[in-house]
Amino acid sequence: MESSVAQDDDEIRIKLSYRGQNHDIILTPSDTLADLYDAIYEKTTVTPSHQKIIASGQIRKVFVDKKPEEGEQPTLGQLGFNDGKSNGVIKLMLVGPPESEVEAIQKEDEKGAKMNKPRQYHPSMLRGAKPRSTMNASSSSANPFHNLRVHQVTPPSAPEYEMIMTRLRKLSTDEAVVHVCRLHGFQVGELTELLPHEHPNLLGLNENMGQRISLRLRTDLYDGLQPYRDTRRVLLHELAHNKVNDHPPEFKILNSELNAQVEAYERAQQQGTHRLIETDVYVPPEEGQEMSNGAASGPTAHVLGGSGSTNDGGDMRARRDKVLQATMRRLEKVEAEIEKGCGSNA
Repeated sequence: MESSVAQDDDEIRIKLSYRGQNHDIILTPSDTLADLYDAIYEKTTVTPSHQKIIASGQIRKVFVDKKPEEGEQPTLGQLGFNDGKSNGVIKLMLVGPPESEVEAIQKEDEKGAKMNKPRQYHPSMLRGAKPRSTMNASSSSANPFHNLRVHQVTPPSAPEYEMIMTRLRKLSTDEAVVHVCRLHGFQVGELTELLPHEHPNLLGLNENMGQRISLRLRTDLYDGLQPYRDTRRVLLHELAHNKVNDHPPEFKILNSELNAQVEAYERAQQQGTHRLIETDVYVPPEEGQEMSNGAASGPTAHVLGGSGSTNDGGDMRARRDKVLQATMRRLEKVEAEIEKGCGSNA
């Protein structure tokens, strides 16, 4: 990035780059950082609390160092904006989500919290009822993810810190993920993030079979988060490396088993079933292996009161097989992309 010095000392010209567009901002040496943040908000709708500004030269430290204490309002001139220019323009890059995206993320989290909220029953329905746990005390008391950490380049005072920590908490407390961790005895010492610019080709990394799992949480432009379900699928892939290094056939089998158990657990929760799913609900075939009709696991419809299957049983099984194979082809493509971006090879 290139910095420049204005010819007019009474004017500070700034060219702001944000998501492929340039915005011109004109301020004076007597304006403050707060005035700059407000001007950026007017141009981009990124609130000051979510603005991450990248600069070069001597003014870079202005946006890296600790923000001024409340009450301190140094001017842009005092901060060196006049001295750090050439060619009349200061170039800045902005990273951060606009208000509309922040609101969308908040609504998504609120919706998820509402869906996961415990059911409320009328007191009359609970008379004589006793609490029942589906897991033993030792397994229910400890979360398999021992520590969560936002990348060290993001200090707790940064606006995006809480957004990243919230996503890490959501992954580590996802009921379906915790469920499969307990089934397989998975433990993770630390769950943290990979920064896109540091590891552009990686989506996930498992170090020392669970000592640390790192996930790509942010988008390439640092303007938001990756879709939650995509990140969770990468997490399941990395969890499989707690048992198997590299990507041999047995890894693919285990990874498919984890995804199937997560899907089965969530389906059981939606249907109101509260037992732990310990059996293999579905294990996808290895690449290139064809599924035989005789090995189909779909249920056969039976006539009420009789023991024979209906005439439509074969058609139903064929339809299930067709849908299943199409789904598996799609999932294999997704998994191939995850495997390509996995840094957990032996």
